[in-house]
Amino acid sequence: MLPSEKVKQLLFILLLFVISFHSSAQNKSVKSNHIRISFNGKKFDRLNLITTVEGNIKRSFSGYSKDGMAWDFAYPDSLYEQIRYFDINNKNDADTSANTITLSTITGADTVLCGSCHFSRGDVALNASFLKINTYTGMRFLKKNGTEGSRTELENQFFIGQVKDRQLLSSMEGIKIRYSYFYKVSGTYEESLKKYITLTQKYPDSYGLVAGLAGRLNYYKSTDDVAAVFNLFSPKIKASYYGKEIARNLAFNHFDNAMLKPWNSDTPEAIVTDPNKPSLVVFSASWCVPCHKQLPIVKELKQNLGDQLDVVYISIDDKNTLANWKKMTEAAEIPGRSLLAIDQMEQIRKKYFVQTIPYSFLVYPGGKLEVINVSIEADKQKIYKFINKGSK
Repeated sequence: MLPSEKVKQLLFILLLFVISFHSSAQNKSVKSNHIRISFNGKKFDRLNLITTVEGNIKRSFSGYSKDGMAWDFAYPDSLYEQIRYFDINNKNDADTSANTITLSTITGADTVLCGSCHFSRGDVALNASFLKINTYTGMRFLKKNGTEGSRTELENQFFIGQVKDRQLLSSMEGIKIRYSYFYKVSGTYEESLKKYITLTQKYPDSYGLVAGLAGRLNYYKSTDDVAAVFNLFSPKIKASYYGKEIARNLAFNHFDNAMLKPWNSDTPEAIVTDPNKPSLVVFSASWCVPCHKQLPIVKELKQNLGDQLDVVYISIDDKNTLANWKKMTEAAEIPGRSLLAIDQMEQIRKKYFVQTIPYSFLVYPGGKLEVINVSIEADKQKIYKFINKGSK
């Protein structure tokens, strides 16, 4: 063998070693968390761990089991702080029935449970005993291709005797009091707020609670109420992904304009076109029932205030429902200008903190911004009073 060929051979072997070492180092750097649950008394052929993050984006991770009862679910640790909640199920678009998992326990005199739960970071081990199945027929769902399906869902409820995972406990107790929802609860807004404050004081390190707060900021009557809850979280949670989002929202008091396409043109235009006039910016969608119920209120505002108030609707319809929104606009059902967020959906949602709809804010001359819910009489009156029109 010629000397040059030996050198080439050595270089080739060295290259293979470097590639192998780099690949091995990469694999070791990808840290995974594990949720290991023994579902005693019930076997499953297939189960998946579903993580839901900001924007309702879901990722599925297949579970592993040798006997159908002891399951191991692994997911990347890098995803943890962005997770709003975890689900365990075996839903599939092609299935006519699906199993979902609900975990329950007893705290004090209360039974608490969760289907959409939160777990501690790292490795978690739980021992659960089968209780019962609740059957729900005709459950409609949206398939990956955008079409609608229907199936029977079997809710498998399991009991955990003693839950040591405080992240799981906080999510269970949060669901019981409908943390940060303020509706479908007994009592007043003030009573619910007090419950949320108490639970946050109990679990100041809860990633699940801070994610819940971040996703329901629009349900609070004021930023002061949001701050009253948020300030009870630990420094670690305030510095987490959703903690930073909430802090940014609390500082959200000045409008930063953006360009969007109108419903009938490909030429983008500014959301606020006249900075010297108040603008009511409303986020909505064709499929949103509460948005439809709010339309007459916005129409009344526009009719009474005329050119003194600009009304701008921003549709967050996707490609599957956008045609319906355009039909609504063409039929003059939308009071004011109609813009589309479809090409910048995630950027717009994040920029303006659009978590639920309907969602609206008033942009004052000069750019000051205030989140407004026109369905609340006091908020609606703020618009009238600013323009000095008086209540209609």
